[in-house]
Amino acid sequence: LAESLMTEFMDSGLKPLIPSFIDLMNMYSSLSLHDKLESTFIQCLEKCRPNRTIYNIYLNSLVKGDNPHKAEEIFNQMHGNGAIGVNTRSCNIILSGYLSCREYVKAEKIYDLMCKKKFDIESPLMEKLDYVLSSSRKVVKKPLSLKLTKAQREILVGMFLGGLKIESDEERRNHAIRFEFNENFGMHSVLKRHIHDQFHEWLISFSKTSDRSDGIPCQFNTISHSYFGFYADQ
Repeated sequence: LAESLMTEFMDSGLKPLIPSFIDLMNMYSSLSLHDKLESTFIQCLEKCRPNRTIYNIYLNSLVKGDNPHKAEEIFNQMHGNGAIGVNTRSCNIILSGYLSCREYVKAEKIYDLMCKKKFDIESPLMEKLDYVLSSSRKVVKKPLSLKLTKAQREILVGMFLGGLKIESDEERRNHAIRFEFNENFGMHSVLKRHIHDQFHEWLISFSKTSDRSDGIPCQFNTISHSYFGFYADQ
C-alpha cells in the first residue's frame, strides 16, 4: 500500500517528495528490507535532490546490510559534496561499520575526522574504539574548550567584510555572531551548510539540526562568548 501511494504521489507531480521518501525508507529500514530501501534511494536520486537525512538512512542500511564497500563509497560522496556533507550521525554510522568489520585503520581516520569536527562518539562505540586506539598507542581525546581554528577565523574575517552581524551584552564582555542567508539564492544554500558545519560546536542548541529534519535555518546564532571580542571591537 505504501509503495502504491508513493508511486501515485510521484506521478501526480506534487511536491515536496523528500518527506515521503524519508518515511518510506525509514519503514524499509525498520523491516530490514535493504534491497527495497536501495531501490527507493535510487528513485529519489532520479526524482529530486536527496538531502543528508536520505543519505544517512541509506548509509545506515548499507552498514546493517553488510555492504561495507558501498557504505564507504556513499560516505565519501557525502563528505566530498558541500551541498550534503557529513554530520555526527553519518560519522557514527560509518565508524560502526568499520569497527564491525575490523577495518581499524579506517576507523581511526573517522575518529580523527570526528575529533577535528568535534562530533560526539556514540557510547556503544566507545569501548571498541578504546581498544583500537590503545592498541595503536592512542588515547581517546577529551573534549577541548572552545577555541576558534585558523579556518574559522579566516571565514569570520571575510564574512565581517560582507556585513556579518555581531551582538554584544550590555557590558560588552560576551558577544554572539548572527549568520543570515537568503533562501532565494542557490549559492547561499551551499554556503549556509558549509558555515553551519564549520561552526557546529559554537552554535546555540536550537540552531543545530536534527538528523530527522536535516533542515538548516536561514538564520542561526553562535553562543555568546568572550572569544568574539576581537571582532566586536573592529
